[in-house]
Amino acid sequence: MNIHTSPQPKSVNPTGRSPFRRGFVLAMLALASLALLDALFGSREDALRKMRRVVEEMPVSRDPLAGRELLSQLALVYAWLGDRDKAFEQLFAISQLSGSPSYGDLKLNPIWDPLRDDPRFNQLLAEAARPIAIE
Repeated sequence: MNIHTSPQPKSVNPTGRSPFRRGFVLAMLALASLALLDALFGSREDALRKMRRVVEEMPVSRDPLAGRELLSQLALVYAWLGDRDKAFEQLFAISQLSGSPSYGDLKLNPIWDPLRDDPRFNQLLAEAARPIAIE
């Protein structure tokens, strides 16, 4: 057997994503992080523009894991910008998806502090404490 014609072993890729796809996901996560920083510093339009782009480019239907994380970050952007109604709307919409903010995250993580004094936050905690239905 000629060593030059033997099949080459395939590289191990635990995510199953192509390098281009992994790069795209990382770019979207980085853009979402920039949107969070914009929200933190009060740049409302920049934060919302970036998050809208990220959510359009990476919907849950395209990438369930990253998509849900990005929807959580969208809710966080709304919270940090003071738009509680949209933040809660987003959080309730994703509350029964796996990968949404957990009960422990919502209860203990200080990033959710802007929402804690709203009565809907306790409803959200109760929703997050319920087990996720597995189909």
